[in-house]
Amino acid sequence: MQHARVTHLMSGDIHRVGAATHHMVEFAATLVVIAAQIIIAFVIAPLLTAVALFLIAIGAAVGFVMLRRAHDFGARLSHMGIALMHETAQFLGGLKLAPGKIAKPISSPNFRTVSSGSRASSSPISARRIATGSPPPSLAD
Repeated sequence: MQHARVTHLMSGDIHRVGAATHHMVEFAATLVVIAAQIIIAFVIAPLLTAVALFLIAIGAAVGFVMLRRAHDFGARLSHMGIALMHETAQFLGGLKLAPGKIAKPISSPNFRTVSSGSRASSSPISARRIATGSPPPSLAD
């Protein structure tokens, strides 16, 4: 039984090594084909090829910058979402514990007064706050 399991694990590893080797050979062949096409295009029309390669380089640089900014924006947005979930969980946990800590039940007008005061003190999360990376308002402030 143990021999069959080891053989099965090894066959998976062998399959992954084979797939990786195939992708490496395919990548190398693609690079050779692209290089040959660039050389042929340069022989046929050197100026047009140089302009095209220059525009491709500019597009790649702009794309890289945009991708980095999008990644940073996504990281900030994820961080703010996690902070918001944490604050919400803390609030809901406090609501669950509140009846046991308070001797008298909360009346409806009192609850409305407290909730309207907390709503006025909290600021909404805006797109500008997300884009600038400013931290979310916490309930401790």
